[in-house]
Amino acid sequence: MASTALQNIYRPKYAYKMLDLTDQHRQQLSLMHTPQTEEERQHSQQLMTIMDALNEKMGKGTVRLGLPEKNAPWHLRCARRSPRYTTQWGELMRAYTDNSAIKNG
Repeated sequence: MASTALQNIYRPKYAYKMLDLTDQHRQQLSLMHTPQTEEERQHSQQLMTIMDALNEKMGKGTVRLGLPEKNAPWHLRCARRSPRYTTQWGELMRAYTDNSAIKNG
């Protein structure tokens, strides 16, 4: 169904990103998450509905979750952050066996 819809709207030279959208009652939880109670789910749904209504009325992005803006005058301080070897390829350590590899690397 999604591939049929994409074929109908596809235009060359545009970047597309497919999302894995699921029904709210069929969510796959990670090991770190616990299922919500019905009361928590209703509270969360009410909050999202209110946020959507405010954003529709006052402009997209007016009300957001606690995330910094892309060009915010302040930013998170990362100077003392430990390396992210397990999640960032560019931060992996390099090991060389001789001096010629260092010059070419």
